[in-house]
Parts: sequence; structure tokens; C-alpha cells
Amino acid sequence: MSQILKSLKVPPNSASLEEARTRTFEFFRMCCRSIPHVMEIYNLHDVVSPSQLRYAAAAEVRKNANVTNPKVIDMLLFKGMEELMNIVNQSKQRHHIVGQYVVGRWFEPQQGHWRHYKPAASPGPRGTNRGGPALKQRDPVGTTSRVRKATPESHG
Repeated sequence: MSQILKSLKVPPNSASLEEARTRTFEFFRMCCRSIPHVMEIYNLHDVVSPSQLRYAAAAEVRKNANVTNPKVIDMLLFKGMEELMNIVNQSKQRHHIVGQYVVGRWFEPQQGHWRHYKPAASPGPRGTNRGGPALKQRDPVGTTSRVRKATPESHG
């Protein structure tokens, strides 16, 4: 797999939106083909499944689905290719991969799925503990804070 990525060269700019779209699909397929290799070199089998990594890659591609300028799409593909090469060439460590593509992706609420639920307890006004009594504000010395009135002599 790494020989395939090493032999890749930066392609010329896309002539049309359709060509940029085709290159995007080719890039996504290349990402999906490299997932087993990435899982092996970073030992991710205990943390995430290949289908979850494919979902993360698809989410990264879909994040820019509204872009219609072929030059911008080419730039995004270049950045994506660079990221993929950094991952395959082990320029990143395991915790980078886990933090960027695994953690926090599977528990994000879907749009509309959680709209029927209300939080059990909402935080109260600022400086209170979940709607409970206000906490005493302390200064760095440890005594309760007092507001000092400004006088014209103190500014002088």
C-alpha cells in the first residue's frame, strides 16, 4: 500500500466540476483501501472497527460536499492526500489518529434524533452550582472577595 502512495504524483488541476468529483471518489476509494494497513500499523483493532474508520473518512469527505469550485476541490484533495500520506508513512502517532478520527465521532447526536429529549438539569445562573446556592468567590489569598470602591484619590 505504501508503494502505491509513494508513486502518486500531484495531478494537474481539474478542468471541470465532474473531473474534480471523479478525483474525489478516487481519493475516497484510496482511503478505504488503506484502512486495513492503517489499522495494522497503528494497532487500532481494539479501539475501532474498519467500518467506523470508513465512516470517519466519509464524514471528512462529506464535510466539504457543498464546495463547487474545482480549484478549491483540488486544494482539498491535495490536503487530504497529504494527510493520508502522513498517516500511512507513520508521521503521526497512535494517539493522534485516535483523537482525530475515533474519539467523539460515535456519540455525537444526530440532527433531529435528540431533539425530543430535554436535559435532566440545566445549569443555573452564572456562579451557581447547577441551580443550587451561589458559591462564594475567593481571591487568590483565600479570603472571600470584597469589592473595593474606587475613590478619586486612589487613581491619582
